[in-house]
Amino acid sequence: MHIQVIPDICAGNFFILNEKVQEKSRFPDKIAHDETVFYEVLKIENGVPLFTADHLDRLMESLRNKGAANFPPVALISDNMRLLITHNNKPDKGNIRILLRYKGGLDKSPDILCHFAPHYYPSDDERHSGVKLVLANAERINVHSKIVNTGFREAIERKIRQGKAYEALLVSRQGQINEGSKSNFFAVRGNKVLTPPEEDVLPGITRKYIIEICRNSGIEIAEQRIHKSELTSFESCFITGTSPGILAVRKIGSIDFNPANPVLKSLSAKYRLLVDRYIELNKSQYLNAI
Repeated sequence: MHIQVIPDICAGNFFILNEKVQEKSRFPDKIAHDETVFYEVLKIENGVPLFTADHLDRLMESLRNKGAANFPPVALISDNMRLLITHNNKPDKGNIRILLRYKGGLDKSPDILCHFAPHYYPSDDERHSGVKLVLANAERINVHSKIVNTGFREAIERKIRQGKAYEALLVSRQGQINEGSKSNFFAVRGNKVLTPPEEDVLPGITRKYIIEICRNSGIEIAEQRIHKSELTSFESCFITGTSPGILAVRKIGSIDFNPANPVLKSLSAKYRLLVDRYIELNKSQYLNAI
């Protein structure tokens, strides 16, 4: 299986800092101790940033949860993102990373930094056969805020490399599986889908739409705590996230799962249809506005 760790560096020829176009060589790769940096990652597919409003709403929620006193206008963040896309020749695919950098306190006005981030999307084989996950005894400190935490990220990436895995599931001190380091976790038991409750996880955008698809399709879904001892009772598991979308799991540690489970395959098809519709509805309007 292909293992790839994506560093937080600038891809593309240009990045945007406070509505000013900057060359890649000037990208700030160090964060000072007096800075708090909130971030959000969006995926571009067929030239369209997916679920933009959802991502920007979540970014604002991260600020509220940490008590920031100064919020940049969402329209201003969108303008920076459009500049980024335009000056990097409107790529057909890629990941955009938005950073709000507060220097010296959350009562200050943040810098708005937008750049293309290196990305890895699952291969066709990984989508068909599923991916391997490992368990990591770790908990996210700010579960409802996306804040840059270099030490946490590096420790989890080492665990992923050591296990030759695609992703790590974070396990609490009580043995509860909460989420992946960059994803949300779902399990299938019979015709029922289970996922950890929103209060315990970073509420992912893809997670939100999978829950909606379940409810609209008559698939039973429950948000409940999942103990690691329950893993052997599930037929299938999958993760969701910005880059992978919905991705089947074939193994967690030494436990095998069925990546061809019919409930999972149905959800994958319905999510694909949702994304295709979003692109169709937004492509001309969004790209013509750039």
